Amino acid sequence: MITLGYGDIVPTTTGETFLLLNFSKKYYCFFLEERMYVICMAFVSCGLFAYSLNTIGETMREKRKNKEDFKNKMLNIATFMKKRAINRELREKVLRHFH
Repeated sequence: MITLGYGDIVPTTTGETFLLLNFSKKYYCFFLEERMYVICMAFVSCGLFAYSLNTIGETMREKRKNKEDFKNKMLNIATFMKKRAINRELREKVLRHFH
């Protein structure tokens, strides 16, 4: 996908396969073999690139969500222990246990 448009990888032959279309009583020949391969590979590589970026983004989003959930749980535990008047030393031990 990176080399598309630079001209270093191009279809060089017209190929053996062509498609003949009749459009307004004029015949147009489209040589398909190499060009179709390049077009299909461009679509496949674009799709693979998009999938890779999406996977990386989802992984980062999930990691951030897990970290935020953990912080919320730790805050809830600290608030609960403070409301129950648990001494500071024991609260610190409990919080250290989860880290």
